[in-house]
Amino acid sequence: MSEQLKTELLVTFGHRLRHARREKSLSQRALGERVGLPQSHISKIEQGAVDLQFSSLAELARALDLELTLVPRAAVAALEGTIQAATGRNADPSASRARTILDEQAQLLADLESAFPATDKLSRYGQAIDELRQLHFDTPALKALQEAVEPSRKLARLLHSNDSRADIMKALDQATASLRALRNHRVHAPVLPSPRQRPAHRLEEDDD
Repeated sequence: MSEQLKTELLVTFGHRLRHARREKSLSQRALGERVGLPQSHISKIEQGAVDLQFSSLAELARALDLELTLVPRAAVAALEGTIQAATGRNADPSASRARTILDEQAQLLADLESAFPATDKLSRYGQAIDELRQLHFDTPALKALQEAVEPSRKLARLLHSNDSRADIMKALDQATASLRALRNHRVHAPVLPSPRQRPAHRLEEDDD
């Protein structure tokens, strides 16, 4: 196998591993704890920088509740379509967009975990993301989510511009509070009853 092909395969696997991890609402650190690897090593695997042994690959699959199997190349497209249908992906555009936004938050968390030692602040941020993944997002909820992640976007800008740790931690608190506020609002929002249809005889009485 050429080095170029090997690199392409490792990068592709890394991307798919990241996607599978996010589908399970796991941070890199949480996945690492399941398989006995440090967060930094999981990060390198997802970047395609590690040539995995089969035993490590099998352990990662087990931790993510996945099966390793050999599939004919010609059947890959059909299999992926079946997986999407079985998991309900792409059924609701708002839900799909919300999932993408939460994936971005999970990636930001991974970047933070790479830059700073594990802290309670990072754990709370990860928990807020995980809790939002459990909710259903229709169009109004998606709009609320887009507004709620604005502090996270500020946090990302501070992190990537190498601002001070104090400023980043303050922004992290604000981002976590915003996500939790959305979660609490969605969970405790009253469910409005649908208007009942008036019986036909009542309509006739009103016409008198």
